[in-house]
Amino acid sequence: RCMTADEEGWIEGMADFYSSVDDAWAYAFVMSLGTRTPSDEMKQKFIEFVSSTLMGIDGDLSCSTDDIINMIPDFIEYLGDW
Repeated sequence: RCMTADEEGWIEGMADFYSSVDDAWAYAFVMSLGTRTPSDEMKQKFIEFVSSTLMGIDGDLSCSTDDIINMIPDFIEYLGDW
């Protein structure tokens, strides 16, 4: 079965999203704070937070690495509300 253009676009979009999250996560903790990154479990919670936030705003996962970095303070506040 060959993939349709829509499927290929979706896969490429998801790859771009995860790449942006990885870049933002590493930049925020390693480059900016000079510390290790939090656990993979915490990163997964961040991915879920970012994806649900983006889907609620724009209905898709398109965003820049800077947009994701700017969501980190909101994510920390979200964790504090648990």
